[in-house]
Amino acid sequence: LQPLIADLPETYRTALVLSEIEGLPQREVAEQLNISLSGAKSRVQRGREKLRQRLLACCDIETGRSGIVGYEPRDRKCDMGCA
Repeated sequence: LQPLIADLPETYRTALVLSEIEGLPQREVAEQLNISLSGAKSRVQRGREKLRQRLLACCDIETGRSGIVGYEPRDRKCDMGCA
């Protein structure tokens, strides 16, 4: 996922990395970014959605009860990190 995350606009990438990769609560994300809690929540949510869109554009995803169980690149030339 790193290439997909790296390709996100900086505003969403930073919030998403702090929240989802570094595991900070969204209140701490807001403090680090010097924005409101609702602003941090919005950035994280939008970042998740943009990441999801990029992932689905690149790969066919197979999910199960425990989450993603497999994937296959849609195109071997995909430069979004699925291959």
